[in-house]
Amino acid sequence: MGVTPDMLPHVGRVPSSKNQWLLAGFNGAGMLLIFTMTQAIAKMVMNNVEYEDTGLSSIFKSTSERLNVKWETP
Repeated sequence: MGVTPDMLPHVGRVPSSKNQWLLAGFNGAGMLLIFTMTQAIAKMVMNNVEYEDTGLSSIFKSTSERLNVKWETP
């Protein structure tokens, strides 16, 4: 199971890349979102649409800042 520190999936273009996209970290219960998010990624890949034009919330956008968050251990 893909788990992220903020418990939100990473969606969108891999930061600093041109032709790589990311759709990962659904934390189990997030699988309910995957149908909507795969359609958004398909628009980005096939029609050169930017993340902001997909209709997805900005909280899911994969950014360098989100990818660099470190896990905190209790």
